[in-house]
Amino acid sequence: MPTLEILPAGTILVVDDTALNRQLLKAILRSSGHQVIEAADGETALAMAEEDRPDLMLLDIMMPGMDGHEVLGHLRSTESTAELPVILVSALDETSEKIKGLDLGAADYITKPFDRREVLARVRAQLRIRQLTQTLLQEQSRLHEDLCAAAELQTTLIPRSELSFPGLRIAHRFVPSDRIGGDLFNVVRLDDQHVAAYILDVAGHGVPSALITFSVAQSLSRHAGLVMRSDGVASPESVQSPGPVLTELDRQYPIERFGKHFTITYAVLDVESWQLRYSSAAHPWPIVLHPEGTVTRLTEGGSVIGLGGLMSFEEGEIDLAPGDRLMLTTDGLEERRNAAGEFFGSDRLEQLAISLRHRDIESFCDDLLEEVERHGAGEPDRDDISLLVIERPE
Repeated sequence: MPTLEILPAGTILVVDDTALNRQLLKAILRSSGHQVIEAADGETALAMAEEDRPDLMLLDIMMPGMDGHEVLGHLRSTESTAELPVILVSALDETSEKIKGLDLGAADYITKPFDRREVLARVRAQLRIRQLTQTLLQEQSRLHEDLCAAAELQTTLIPRSELSFPGLRIAHRFVPSDRIGGDLFNVVRLDDQHVAAYILDVAGHGVPSALITFSVAQSLSRHAGLVMRSDGVASPESVQSPGPVLTELDRQYPIERFGKHFTITYAVLDVESWQLRYSSAAHPWPIVLHPEGTVTRLTEGGSVIGLGGLMSFEEGEIDLAPGDRLMLTTDGLEERRNAAGEFFGSDRLEQLAISLRHRDIESFCDDLLEEVERHGAGEPDRDDISLLVIERPE
């Protein structure tokens, strides 16, 4: 954060129907280097607040016509002046009057007769608060720009077009939440016989999660040396098994270094034998949906990625029969809440997948997400939703 430079002075609008009071406040404020503009009534004060954009207003309560409370109400109901700090000025020292002004949005209160030191101290305090607020808004704006850049980074990693591999049907969906998350999925051709599919979710939200997601995507690329052994020859023997891939990710991304952990399912499919090898690191279990209306949960794996190589990751194998669909998701589907706080849940997700199994793969994805969103019933998404479906054609 940049070093805060306290402004020595500001432009102050003094509003009072008595000329002597205006002159006295003007003399006090100018002696401390402030610029002073003045108004003798409420209507003029509102116009000057709009046009001159002062840093602070000293506003007398007891004025003929529009009094100070009415002026304050108009200021707070107008977008351009809603945040203008106002110090109310009055000869009345009644607690009820102070409370009324503060309830209307006044920042502070000064009573007559004026004490020079008190006036300057309260003015300095409000100008400092205003500057701190403006600095905070600037930092929020920069943070928003960073979050937008991170969101764009995340979307560039998500496949934007249809994934196409000979002999496979593939469909995918990504529904971002209102916060930047760490979801990522992809299907990578390893060689003419093997494809790798993965889906992962970095813990937390914001720029740090997005940057880790980007880094992991690079690690899982075809030429990074992780998913393929670096022997320089593309062959079935050079394809890395899922267990060692997750073990190496666990070594490369320790929590102590990155401050984050992530979950992942990584699978390798042989498109000649249709054998699927997989392993999951604390990720929602993948399922294989069979045409006859049953599902097989793929439950082999280990703990989260981030323990620094302390855990092993067990591998599982399954042969995909014609018509089988491999479904990979992030926890955004299972944990979609309704208004009562009830999760959609894994059991409901499986039953829904079974009921939709006769739809073509694209309709299957659309209808499944539509039902999950119907369960949410307008509740805000707390997490990204990612879905990747791979089908062996019948």
